[in-house]
Amino acid sequence: MDCLYALDRLPYRCPLAREAKKAKRQIRCLLFGKRRNVYRILYEVDEANRAVWILHIRHGARRDMKAGEIRLMPTQL
Repeated sequence: MDCLYALDRLPYRCPLAREAKKAKRQIRCLLFGKRRNVYRILYEVDEANRAVWILHIRHGARRDMKAGEIRLMPTQL
């Protein structure tokens, strides 16, 4: 959880996710974990509301998401 809350302070530290181009959105990707337990945290930065929206948390070995699969989770940090 600490890595998620750290996004509030430095939201642009992570690169754009591979899914960003297909979704035509500024989706960023934070990698979390070690070795076989790496997870990709997909998120967007909302400048207007000064918020970071977590879109999805998935295991790093899973396939990339399709543009239509990416939705906003109801939790705001």
